[in-house]
Amino acid sequence: MIREAKENLKILVCVQAPRESLRDLETIGAKLDFWQPEIPLNQLIADYDGLIIDQHVVIDETLLSSAEKLVMIGKIDKETANLDLMAATKRGIAVLNISAGVSVALAEYTMLLLLRLAREIKPLGIELKGRTLGIIGLGNVGVQLAKRAGAFDLKVLAYDAKASRARALMNDVELVTLEELLTFSDFISLNVPLTPQTLAIIGERELALLKKDACLINVQEPQLCDVPKLAEALSKGHLAGAAFDLPMGAQEIKSLLSAYPQVIITEHLAAQTAEAKIGAVKEIAAEMAVFSQEGYSANVINMPLIKESQRHIFTAFNDLAAILADGLGQLTTKQNFVAITYGSAVEVDFAPLNQTMLYHLFKRQGWTHFNYISAASKAEEAGITVTTAKAPFISDDIRLTYGKHCFAGRLATDKTFRISSIDDFLLEIVPKGQLLLVLHDNKPGMIGLVGTILGQSKINIAKMVVGHRCDDNRKALMALTIDGQMTAEMIAAIASHEGIDDVNLLHFT
Repeated sequence: MIREAKENLKILVCVQAPRESLRDLETIGAKLDFWQPEIPLNQLIADYDGLIIDQHVVIDETLLSSAEKLVMIGKIDKETANLDLMAATKRGIAVLNISAGVSVALAEYTMLLLLRLAREIKPLGIELKGRTLGIIGLGNVGVQLAKRAGAFDLKVLAYDAKASRARALMNDVELVTLEELLTFSDFISLNVPLTPQTLAIIGERELALLKKDACLINVQEPQLCDVPKLAEALSKGHLAGAAFDLPMGAQEIKSLLSAYPQVIITEHLAAQTAEAKIGAVKEIAAEMAVFSQEGYSANVINMPLIKESQRHIFTAFNDLAAILADGLGQLTTKQNFVAITYGSAVEVDFAPLNQTMLYHLFKRQGWTHFNYISAASKAEEAGITVTTAKAPFISDDIRLTYGKHCFAGRLATDKTFRISSIDDFLLEIVPKGQLLLVLHDNKPGMIGLVGTILGQSKINIAKMVVGHRCDDNRKALMALTIDGQMTAEMIAAIASHEGIDDVNLLHFT
């Protein structure tokens, strides 16, 4: 969950679209206004929670600095060059860029370019039957493209870090590594959105893996390729041909690629069908409605996403990650590093879990003006180094360190979670309600002392666990789940006794 569901949304629609295509937003009570271009956007944006834009509307950092209420931007086309994605991420603004509404148009146009490459660029022209198409990105467009490729008797390989084997099987596609795809494909199509992870996904190393008679097709963002390196490969004969549908304004890239006769260039044609425009608006409106209510969408391109194949187990690990960060955030003031370690049982993507921990850690410490989307950017801005590692030898599922303190936890067999250690004191705690932590000398009488003070103060002990370190038995950590209202005076009274080093009260929901 990125944010709480928000009511009374105001959405500024900056594209021409029939009102019925926006019905999903009106169903949740959103107020829709249609932008009149004669009014500068910077005079309006402060009043809106969401924008719907296309490639003609420029959203830069200066404009976003005026967008105090903005939580989401919906783009109805494949291009993101007109939107400062980094600035939106730093401000916690979700950017939804979906392709189902235009997926048929993009897939059909890709096939058109593929056929042109086969007949116009390949010597003498070649038939597609028996050739191999490699699809990078098995999302909506990739699936539609695979269906059409099958009709031409093309073998289809696909690489997608988020796609499941089931999705590939359902669409008669063989899921492979990126290296395998590049090595064995005769045609390669790029069908992923432009994100920091996919920027220059086809670079010098990847181009070197291609067959010399391979052809590359890109109807998405040109920045998915290292275009200068692509041009170099073309000039050296390491690539037979390429086809690009360039966004408006990409004149520098157009000039570079136009020098090569084996490159087919069109400009902003791939998604330009009447059906695609209306379908894209309808789809983005529906997805924005979902996001505003649930705080999550698989079509947000500037946040870590959850693989569908991992969703059944992800929630349990995510709950554990949140509770560890929540507890640690109460125990530690601002530090300059966060270390996250995962055990062997955690077989889900780490990026969404990392983001969850950073969000809850900083939220508990009272940080403001950030959310799940901007948590990592917030850490970087604050000068906090975040490291992630996997350590199969540890018994914990997740170990979170912030400064000198560390919380670790694991999932039980029923997928409920436990705190398994605090600062390397081995414990078994179900975090709930008030948890009193007492660091003390490991000697007789300490448990009785704390119990007596709490009893005299009418504080009930619901559960108590005492943890020890494996390598040092001189100290112990008492963890007490308590009922009743602890005051600062009570905490000070416990801390004042000889043999007690530290006392902290944590609150869990």
